[in-house]
Parts: sequence; structure tokens; C-alpha cells
Amino acid sequence: MWAAFGSSTPALATGEEVIGAGDVLKIEILGEADLTGNFAVKEDGTVKINWVDPIPVAGLTLDQAQETVRKFLDEKYVILPKVSISMAEYKSRMISFMGEVAKPGITRSEKTRRFSLFSWKPAARPTARRMS
Repeated sequence: MWAAFGSSTPALATGEEVIGAGDVLKIEILGEADLTGNFAVKEDGTVKINWVDPIPVAGLTLDQAQETVRKFLDEKYVILPKVSISMAEYKSRMISFMGEVAKPGITRSEKTRRFSLFSWKPAARPTARRMS
């Protein structure tokens, strides 16, 4: 079996994960319960927080998105907001399974980490040879 990992967003040279369409972000704004929650990144790369205009976050790391959201809220909505962003679900990662597997093809990963995909891989066919 062979699996290839991909993303709809560009990878950074640092190897940090980047946000992509379909990912779900956990956004917390200290003292602003109405602006806190899990929000999906739309196909256009924006995230829509309650009562706030869409904010572009696709292609950014979590730290970059946190700063972008903080600045965006500070300009129009909340004075000196304290923003925390974490990844609730990675859904922008595409995985291609090829070779002697039960279900070859491309699928969207809903696992939180790439490393956990090895426990999720499709079952190998009985005719598959084990690589040593």
C-alpha cells in the first residue's frame, strides 16, 4: 500500500500545518462567549464567526490566523481582543491510497494528525506483498 498526503493549501517551509477549506477551527475570544466556538473554514478560505464579517484564514498557520483574527476584531468589533485558535478537525487534507488495498482512491482525511492515519489505512488485499 502507498499513501500520499496532500492539501488544498500550500505547505510552509517550516513544516507547520496550514489551514485549508473544510478545516474546523476552535476560536476562543476571552470574555466574548458569542464569538467563541467551532467554525468551519469555507471553500473560499474564510471563516465566519457569529456577527462578524468573513475573515480569510486559508493558507495561514494557526499562529498567523490567530493574529489575523485578533487584528480583524480589534479594527471593527472588540477592543484589544484576546484570541486563541486551535484546530478542532483537519478536513482539508487529501490522501491517496494506491496499490493492493481494499479501497484505492482519494479520500479526505478527518484525522487530527497525519501520523494517526497509519492506524486508519484501508485493509491490504490478501495478494499484497509485505515490504521489508
